[in-house]
Amino acid sequence: MADDFNPYSAPQASGQLPVEEGSGLKSLGQEVRKTSLNKARWIMIVLGVIQIGIAIFLYFNTQGQIRDAERKGMIIDHDVVRLLWFIIAGAGAIGSAFIGMGIFIYSYPVPFTIAGLVIYAGDQLLGVVLGGPEMITKGIVFKILIIAGLWQAIQAAQAYERERRMSRYDGF
Repeated sequence: MADDFNPYSAPQASGQLPVEEGSGLKSLGQEVRKTSLNKARWIMIVLGVIQIGIAIFLYFNTQGQIRDAERKGMIIDHDVVRLLWFIIAGAGAIGSAFIGMGIFIYSYPVPFTIAGLVIYAGDQLLGVVLGGPEMITKGIVFKILIIAGLWQAIQAAQAYERERRMSRYDGF
């Protein structure tokens, strides 16, 4: 529409495109951040489901091993069994935390993405302590991808939160 062109309007700053009211261009960056947060959401939910699945498997597997050992007449150290149940319950709790953080990531994006990375790194460190140094190299490619995804999500969450705060004050 040539009639809308005004040669006397103020020029845009270098590198900026004109933004019309309601055009949606202003929130394009926010949409990209939401996409990154959505990736983090699914990373956390999948990690949580895997973690809970492992905990359930370990629970039933350990129960079966204890029954087999008792049938063979072996002496069972119940303190060790309690420690195993504690570790398995902890794995389930970590899985539940991942799922919860993934579901509610848009409510508290920065704390949940940081907590997700810290919990994941701590869980991997605990795996090395309990399972030995060879646990570092098992699944290293996936571990690196998860850490990189969560790190990117932290950066996106910070920008998302900053933009969300700024949009609250634009109406004043």
